[in-house]
Amino acid sequence: LKVLQSYYKSFKNIAENKSDEEFQLLHIEDKVENFVRDRLNNNKIVIVTGSPGDGKTHLIKYLQPNIPSNTKIVLDANENTDEIIKSIEDCHQKKEPLVIAINEGVLLNCAEKSNTEIGRYLSSCILYQYETPQNYNKFAEEIFLVNLKNRNNLNREKIQRILDTIAETFTPCENCPDCLATENLKMIQQGNIKEKLVELLSRSSVFAPHFTMREIWAFFSFMINNSHQCGGEKIEGMNYYNNIFDNDLGGIFEWIKQF
Repeated sequence: LKVLQSYYKSFKNIAENKSDEEFQLLHIEDKVENFVRDRLNNNKIVIVTGSPGDGKTHLIKYLQPNIPSNTKIVLDANENTDEIIKSIEDCHQKKEPLVIAINEGVLLNCAEKSNTEIGRYLSSCILYQYETPQNYNKFAEEIFLVNLKNRNNLNREKIQRILDTIAETFTPCENCPDCLATENLKMIQQGNIKEKLVELLSRSSVFAPHFTMREIWAFFSFMINNSHQCGGEKIEGMNYYNNIFDNDLGGIFEWIKQF
């Protein structure tokens, strides 16, 4: 359970320091992975954007083993904004695949400052996300903006798959087999409990704002672990269902309480 606990312990700011094994383990695929893979395999440019914590870097690191070896990868463009538009222009001219992770606000700022055709195209993509950019047909099939902020991560299928991953993968640590976290882990493996959690989260999503995968993993981590530390003594405390409601963590917890 230590991997799962690490998500709660870093609830507010999970560093991108997971091992390759953990990336593969914790990633829940949806349609966006196939979209990005397909474009890169056809020498296109994909800019993965969104808010901090949306999983931009995580997505690219997960895809890295299965994209062309000549793909130029920029995992954190927020730190080197001066070169972003130039990198896009260069790869576009050479018809080489490029994938970039960058926050939406930073990308918009770079695009507006560049005063280039590609910059104006990207500004249009960001500001008018539900309309086809006008007058930029030559970029429309070459440069793609994937905004992870638009994903509904609380949809029924994704929550079911996260719970299945937890139930099938995580096991108690050897030195604390009787702890409350182990009890909670066993409880959510039961079909009727999983069904109720899927229902609760998917229905809450109708009213809730966008939540990142980081927040959702932290939610399940706290639900199972509370403040338990692996290797410690057996703790007496609340059960998984109380962990959801009896805390002051805000975020997804508060929306579920309201629901």
